[in-house]
Amino acid sequence: MTAQPKYVAFQGGLDQESPALAIPPGRVLAVKNYECAPSGYRRTQGYERFDGRPSPAAATGATATARRNAITAVPGAGAVRGVLWYENTLYAWRDNVGGTEAIVHKATSGGWSALNIASIMTFADGGPYVIQDGDTITGGTSGATAVVRTVAAQADTSWEFGEAMGTLVLESVTGTFQADEQLDVGIETFVATVVTIPTAMSFPPGGRYEFVIRNFYGATGFERAYGVNGVGTAFEFDGESAISIQTGMPDDKPFLIAEHKKHLFLAFPKGSLQNSALGEPRSFSALLGAAEIGLGKEITNIIPSTADSLIITTEGSFHALTGNDSSDFIKADISPTSGAFLRSAQNIGSVIYMDKSGIRSASTTQAYGGFKLGSYTSLIQKTIDQKIAAGAKVVASMVVKSKDQYLVFFDDSTGISLFFGRKAPEAMLFSYPFTITCAHIGEDGQKERIFVGASNGFVYELNVGISFDGANISSWMQIALGHQGAPRVIKRYHHLIFAQVGGPNINYVAHPEFDHSNGSQTLSDDIVAAMSGGEGVYTGSDFTGAGPSEGDAYIDGAGSDLNILLVCDHNDVDDHTIQGVTVLFSPRGARR
Repeated sequence: MTAQPKYVAFQGGLDQESPALAIPPGRVLAVKNYECAPSGYRRTQGYERFDGRPSPAAATGATATARRNAITAVPGAGAVRGVLWYENTLYAWRDNVGGTEAIVHKATSGGWSALNIASIMTFADGGPYVIQDGDTITGGTSGATAVVRTVAAQADTSWEFGEAMGTLVLESVTGTFQADEQLDVGIETFVATVVTIPTAMSFPPGGRYEFVIRNFYGATGFERAYGVNGVGTAFEFDGESAISIQTGMPDDKPFLIAEHKKHLFLAFPKGSLQNSALGEPRSFSALLGAAEIGLGKEITNIIPSTADSLIITTEGSFHALTGNDSSDFIKADISPTSGAFLRSAQNIGSVIYMDKSGIRSASTTQAYGGFKLGSYTSLIQKTIDQKIAAGAKVVASMVVKSKDQYLVFFDDSTGISLFFGRKAPEAMLFSYPFTITCAHIGEDGQKERIFVGASNGFVYELNVGISFDGANISSWMQIALGHQGAPRVIKRYHHLIFAQVGGPNINYVAHPEFDHSNGSQTLSDDIVAAMSGGEGVYTGSDFTGAGPSEGDAYIDGAGSDLNILLVCDHNDVDDHTIQGVTVLFSPRGARR
């Protein structure tokens, strides 16, 4: 009898809920380190340690190993507290060995370099001359000099009337300034009075750093990173200097941060949300429009949804802040019973987040409240329930635009990827052999750059290379191929032809499972077949790079249905996407 072909497209993602006979062919029954892609299932990409030196991912063999061995952890002790990609440079915060403060390090071509934070001087009685960036100031008594890098005057004080107050970020300091002495700028005398002498801002130990990068002032060159850490004041960071942002709170230690409508928003413990003055991220003066909103519960996320609303979630409620600016902000209550996990919310056009009912959107929360209806991940609720029962916590989330993905990372070294590139979102699972403690995603002008800090003190760049920092990427997935439209008919299965893209160095193993491996395989045990990639794309003179190819697995088994287990456990196999499989089979008769 001539074998019949049946093609199964690989799509739909992980499905832990559908009945065995009803699960759509091409869905995944179990998975580790594969993700959904536009044309099938793609093996999770590699990662490499990072400190600014040449990446091992850009080399092979001994050169890659040598590069990897040269890259070090961030100097200090304990976990990496924060990572920031700013102005095409990576910065990382880690506590010093004595645990007395956190030190910010810059990734350079020679590895991590502790940043020499510029000195900060506070002043009063400023004016009528307005101190400018680049001015050289001189102490009227001490004769000390310094060049002004940045002037940060309080927005509610006046230069015109000699009442300006604020902070000067200084460089090239010579001599020792004295408190209460006058400051001169060239022929302009008594332009301000020293309040506190120049000192470098320090960061307290502990905490977790979160950032938002914005330009509040419109003119070019004023984009800054604004950060919080939960153990000290918020701050403005320009890659060389940091300015403390003081709100006046008795315990001034915000832990979440966002920008909305030209206001800087800071979340504090006990449900306090504060916004800065309009266009003045360093000013939290009520006279200029700064305000506080009480949520009544611990805040877990603050994230802009659209140009018109800021989504605020707590441990047990959901809100939207609407209005044009601080003069007419209004808090609307979306759900009084549905909250979101800390740091799980992201904007993909609408805000999505995770709670005990799965990954959801703000719109479904408004429609269904705390019910599981409207969850994007109802098909993997079993995994979510297991994580909650085990006490696993979300440590970070992000949107990878280039892959149409939402990623959520847990403190048990695992994560969920949710693909939005088809009609319905599709979920898969991944796992890294280290624990993520912080994360940041940015762009270098050409592509997204994803960095994570780890509990072991290293920083890793994700989605690079073909290994897990030199080790194998342990990946596998069990896929339902179905019963070929005849659930009660026994078929003899002969041949599997896999359609794939990638390479040219692809290698994975296929294990067929007849009748769900329930022991009724009548003709053979599982057959193991190795797949290999094609030659890639023809460039006019040679085959090179990633391209379409086929992989064959000749099998011999019988049953009414077929699943397949694909395993790829290598550190030298190219990225690849398995698009689907053609199953060749012969009907043998009805099951009695």
